[in-house]
Amino acid sequence: MDKHLGLLVVHGIGEQKRFETTRQLARSILAGLEARGAGARFSLIDRASTPESMPMNCPRVDLDGSPFMIACATKGSNSTIYVHLHEVWWADLGAPATLGEQIRFWLWGLGQWGAQVIWKSHFKENPSNTDLFMEPPTKYCDVKDKIPSAKPRPFARAMLFLSGFLALLTLFSWEAVKRAFSWLSPVAGSPAILTSYIGDVRIYTQGPGKGGGNITDIGQPWRATIRRRMVSQMVAMAERDYNRWYILGHSLGSVLAFNGVQETEWNLPNYLDPAQVERLKQDQADNRDPKKVTLWTSETPDAGDPEPDLGRMMPRRPVWLDKNDRISRRALFAKFGGLVTYGSPLDKFAALWPRIVPINKQRDVFPTDADWINLSDATDPVGANITAFEEGWSIGTAPASSPLNIRVKASAFFLLAHIRYFLAPSPSKDDHPETRALVNLLFPQDGKTPRLSEAFARAGNQYGNRAARVMLAIAWVIGLALTLIAGTSLLALVLKSLGDTFFKKLTASLSGNWPDWTWLHSLRLCPNLPERTWHRFTGLLKILPVEGFAGTMLTTLCLAWLVVFVAGWWRRYTEI
Repeated sequence: MDKHLGLLVVHGIGEQKRFETTRQLARSILAGLEARGAGARFSLIDRASTPESMPMNCPRVDLDGSPFMIACATKGSNSTIYVHLHEVWWADLGAPATLGEQIRFWLWGLGQWGAQVIWKSHFKENPSNTDLFMEPPTKYCDVKDKIPSAKPRPFARAMLFLSGFLALLTLFSWEAVKRAFSWLSPVAGSPAILTSYIGDVRIYTQGPGKGGGNITDIGQPWRATIRRRMVSQMVAMAERDYNRWYILGHSLGSVLAFNGVQETEWNLPNYLDPAQVERLKQDQADNRDPKKVTLWTSETPDAGDPEPDLGRMMPRRPVWLDKNDRISRRALFAKFGGLVTYGSPLDKFAALWPRIVPINKQRDVFPTDADWINLSDATDPVGANITAFEEGWSIGTAPASSPLNIRVKASAFFLLAHIRYFLAPSPSKDDHPETRALVNLLFPQDGKTPRLSEAFARAGNQYGNRAARVMLAIAWVIGLALTLIAGTSLLALVLKSLGDTFFKKLTASLSGNWPDWTWLHSLRLCPNLPERTWHRFTGLLKILPVEGFAGTMLTTLCLAWLVVFVAGWWRRYTEI
């Protein structure tokens, strides 16, 4: 008997094109099938070249609506397994590359050390819907009140302050080195790349603003609009009636996937397009089986069950929904096989923004054989073991289980490991066991689809000594620091030997009692800043009591410290 499986891929931060992440995953799966051999016949159908036929707001539910479909027939079997790959694409809703956005990003990032950890509702009179139906991650909470602890956590804040301090210094050194070596590569990276990538985290975590947000969710956080893409695709996966379907979330996409899985029944229909709502209502009307639980329900809640305040929901309650309209989570996850997160910052979100990653109090909705697998690499600075959800995640056989954390070897290079999960395995090497595990999950050689935990059980066996991997990560950090120092020193020697005008001006400005700071303008750190503004800025710098090279460097460090301190004060007292 033929099987149809669904795979919903949620990409992470960055400027990915639509279907780019899913295409790479499809390529890796095909390479895994080829590396496995065993006489299997497989084919792929690529429909991603016509994205206009695949709307994001109201996804198609027919079997021909997936951008990629992989079919595989195992040797000696009369059945074929079809895997339909879908994607939650939200890169177009990320941070815009504008000067104002870059300033806001740096204020947000540098001031993270002073940010408040908010859980309680912003509403003063009554609990919010989040307070009624959700609970915070348990690791950082007071057991009695289930509210994130108000402990200052000085070590964590000191580390965040130091990170911001170093990031600010890196901003200027990066731009200076880039300008100096532009003759080597005209397409050298810019510090603005940080805004394009990490800026997505700020967009996802920022609070509501007056008149801000997307036009469909005016005055509400951008994450409400981003979650629309997740929920609409997730509901469509259940509508397609696959034999089994799974979610794969990478980086910030794992947070988005977690939010979708934990969303409340009352809030789920708020994200949907009217056409998808009508489709669900029609499916409910056509149902003739009294034992079948349909996705759409309008039944009156049981007596004693909490009811939401429909006037203050995120996103807002659409006018085309009735009072009791909601989506049954039990029907939604009836054929859900589980969640795979990789390179996930969920533990960091639980510590810094617990209100954004709450746990649904309705916990008995997942199949008993569904699992949550979390993959991470020691050289990945973003991903880590997830331990903040030790209670409340009712999935699998354990009523309160944390995810199964598996360490894999994505890459030996620090930082690069974050984008090297699920790459194509080599036929001659025993590499990328996570890709091989995914292939064995989707296309089992014995024809019996295993559980997620069974398929990925061996993915971490080839990881090696964990301590050795951690030491490797530390070695790479030290190596990067030494490379930066050596590169800067080499740059100074080259410029001096060439008698560069810039170096002469720099030397003259650093050797006088009253430095001439106008050379900063020649760096063009902010090309959009008017020259008059630069003159005013350098005029202020001339009153600083500095003398010689050492004094100038000390003043620079003090200014950097002051900027980070002010940014933290701004985060502490002005953010909602």
